[in-house]
Amino acid sequence: MNWKISTVVLSGVLLILGNAAAQAHSLWFAQRGGQLALIYGLGDDLDMVKRIPNLEAVKAYDPSFEPIGASVRVAAPVVVIDAETTPAVVTAILQSGTFWRKAAGDWQRGGRDVMPAAQTAERTIKYAVTPCEGTHGWYWRNAGDAPVVLTLKTAGFYQDLFEPPME
Repeated sequence: MNWKISTVVLSGVLLILGNAAAQAHSLWFAQRGGQLALIYGLGDDLDMVKRIPNLEAVKAYDPSFEPIGASVRVAAPVVVIDAETTPAVVTAILQSGTFWRKAAGDWQRGGRDVMPAAQTAERTIKYAVTPCEGTHGWYWRNAGDAPVVLTLKTAGFYQDLFEPPME
């Protein structure tokens, strides 16, 4: 396996594991009706459709990590990825926007220019990196009542992590 792909796959795994707690506002790829779809949040497909204007980039790469043409389209309620050839890796960037909140309040759209007294204000950007070929990914659910410890062992080329350039 090409070392660039290995490091991108590792980066994606680490990103997923680093965000082990489910995030209601995550950006991710999944299969929907046999097609690769871009999903936002908990999986309500229409939630991603309304966010298409904030989609900054969707890119696809071949097994040599060379860019290939990719685009998004709405297919019924799903946002699917169309690529020139079968991608090895797909990536996406979504500009979520700027939000503020007071100490005990809910998040509101806008920055400190809208609410100078906000305790916290942030600009949020969602990233997704997903390998598409080969053996990858896993799912495990604890069906019991007792806590279970999982140990992840990985192998590969991790000495030099490769981050693709942002265009």
